[in-house]
Amino acid sequence: MTLVGPGGVGKTRLALELARGAGDRFGDGAYFVTLAPVSAHEVVASAIARQLDVVLMPSESAEQGLARHLI
Repeated sequence: MTLVGPGGVGKTRLALELARGAGDRFGDGAYFVTLAPVSAHEVVASAIARQLDVVLMPSESAEQGLARHLI
């Protein structure tokens, strides 16, 4: 789930509460990945992979690594 909106409307608070409530429904839990420091859409997958500690295989893109890791 991605939440977007202007600063100060409660996106982070909502995301953390949703993750806390849904965590036990998933075998590996639920994770909160902050994208606030990301300034370009091209690096979103890399930011998520980094925060989830996904180790990329040689010549594997962040998108491919995430797909492998999350499936």
